[in-house]
Amino acid sequence: MSPTATPCGTLEGQKDPACGCGPDLRWCRYGSNYLRINKSMAEAFEKRIAAVIGDDLPYMALFEDKRAWINGPISFFLHNQVGVPRINRFTPRALPLEDIPVLDFLDDTWVEITLPDYHSGLLTDPMYLLRFQTNRSRANRFYNGFLCEPFEAPEKGIALASTLHPDLQQREGCDYCHGRLEPAAAFWGRWGETGAGYLNPVDFPPLRADCETCALTGQLCGDDCKRFYLVNAASPAEEPYLGMLNSYVFRYDDHMKNVEAGPQLLAMKGVVDHRFPQCVSNRAVEQIFGRSTEVVDKDWIDMLAVDFAASNYSYRSLVKQIVMSDGYRRLR
Repeated sequence: MSPTATPCGTLEGQKDPACGCGPDLRWCRYGSNYLRINKSMAEAFEKRIAAVIGDDLPYMALFEDKRAWINGPISFFLHNQVGVPRINRFTPRALPLEDIPVLDFLDDTWVEITLPDYHSGLLTDPMYLLRFQTNRSRANRFYNGFLCEPFEAPEKGIALASTLHPDLQQREGCDYCHGRLEPAAAFWGRWGETGAGYLNPVDFPPLRADCETCALTGQLCGDDCKRFYLVNAASPAEEPYLGMLNSYVFRYDDHMKNVEAGPQLLAMKGVVDHRFPQCVSNRAVEQIFGRSTEVVDKDWIDMLAVDFAASNYSYRSLVKQIVMSDGYRRLR
């Protein structure tokens, strides 16, 4: 704390000359420091993938596994700098401070930790959340990468909207994609956009009284309300949602549960209806063959998907089956 009671490890502390950088430069985020933290987070992301494949776990463990790895730069950042924004925000914390091992910034040792249950594997990893910074882009990437269902307009195009309804699920033309995309985006509703913070249900209920009060009375809204809640209606259609968490705005009754369920449920839906094993098999063939599967026997890929599911979704078994195939032997 500064002499004027400003918490130094925050955005406000950066503006207080009495704070400075603190012991071990813990409150300052500068170029080389920032790059080293980013590199460590990318390596931690890769370690999570390698652990699932290396241990031959079911491929869905990518969205369920609660194991994560932390080294010195990540530990230093999570202990000291999540409250010091640099474009992206890591608050509210996605991991209790007491669960984070204390390591020196220069320590490259990797320590395995267990994440809380509200995490959904790679889909809520900081690298995924920061690479795809809006809930729509997070859902879009999942549909593209794991379900092979890109959000694209039909070949004949879409009709132009005569009126710009604020709910994209109802806007003419936009509804073609957003009828599916908006409910899917809601699965990331408890993860902050342009950041990697977790909005726990206790501190961030669907409707928060102070945010509703400031939205309806014109009083000054706090930072939480301005960042995560609807406090300014841009149209009459938004007025019923004033004071609500942004992820609940324009959600239909059937989609409300998506916010609390998290993206793990979205992934499991793709497994149940077979879109997931079909897509993973297709992507694996594309990667290994180095070409589009448009020139590959679709019946063979269908068989791969069935065998992939029968192997308890073993990605190693899938790859082995592909590289031992006659098609791969003949590949030039």
